[in-house]
Amino acid sequence: MSSCSSSKSRIRSHETDIVTLNIDGVSYAQTGSSKGRFARVVKLISFLLLFFGIVALQETNLLSGAELKALSNSFEGCDITGSCKENTGQATAGVAIITSPKICRDYSVVPYEPGGAGKGRIISVKYTPKNLNSHLDSFRVTNIYLQSGNSKSNNRAKKAQLDMISTIPKDTTYEYIGGDFNISADRAKDAKLEKYLQKKMQKNSMEEVAQQENTCYRKEGDEVTSSKIDRWFSNHTITQAAALTQTATVVSNSPYTVGQYRSGKKMKTVKYIPSRKDVTGTHITDHMPVGIRVRATNSKKPVGTVFDKKIVNSDIFKQTVSERWADYIMVNEETYRRVPTT
Repeated sequence: MSSCSSSKSRIRSHETDIVTLNIDGVSYAQTGSSKGRFARVVKLISFLLLFFGIVALQETNLLSGAELKALSNSFEGCDITGSCKENTGQATAGVAIITSPKICRDYSVVPYEPGGAGKGRIISVKYTPKNLNSHLDSFRVTNIYLQSGNSKSNNRAKKAQLDMISTIPKDTTYEYIGGDFNISADRAKDAKLEKYLQKKMQKNSMEEVAQQENTCYRKEGDEVTSSKIDRWFSNHTITQAAALTQTATVVSNSPYTVGQYRSGKKMKTVKYIPSRKDVTGTHITDHMPVGIRVRATNSKKPVGTVFDKKIVNSDIFKQTVSERWADYIMVNEETYRRVPTT
């Protein structure tokens, strides 16, 4: 989360934590099994808000701004802004940015929603320090959800959506663009789109903040396939890069994600994904959250996740830990084993 550092350096005071996640539908105001799913959606987002000041969601499938506003009832003190495909009669696409109370306290939140091809696909928020003497810097977060699929019409839609990046105001010191791009640099079928994506980003002075792990995991037959389509880009200059460290990582310990099926620390150890209809299939999305952390190079704050006392003592943290480890017994001080189900 953004820091209110007392440092005299403007760059030193720019420290922020942002995370992106394709939530695969918020399931707001649903009944039946979807009602239970909404509770898990809220718990997952609440978990992310413990560690990140800003949460960017894709594929919310919310039908209107009214539903988006009503969602704020589940996240007290947060600002929620987004873009929905209204009046379509079908819940498709949708993007939202949830800003934590701490960020709202220090910054004015000003949304920008591109029209046209960006409707329901792109939402951007400008963060301006409320206290101009605080030495906090302005920054912008843009959340993107590009069209899925690789047909000719889908690829045209992706390009049209990428073209909308140029309409986003360039009026902040720092800028971050993240989301589900549905384009992977590692897939041969995406080669032309990847080139188009990089061209658009370079034209807007954006470079990728790379990370090593794949972000989307799906079961196809007996195989688990994965791809790196959830990504982050930033506009850090050479000078800023010398003063700031930015790190992108998959938040592999997030509840209700496929990360719970790991057999080791790395996501590549996910070899089996149960059906969501199965009692053991508790994940609500095939995507993993991908966070970006920005720290002053000489900051004493570690880039990795820090569990401070406030977080550890929070109800949501205790509940999440309890649920995740309910089926395990301790073999020794370093080893836990899942209790076989009958």
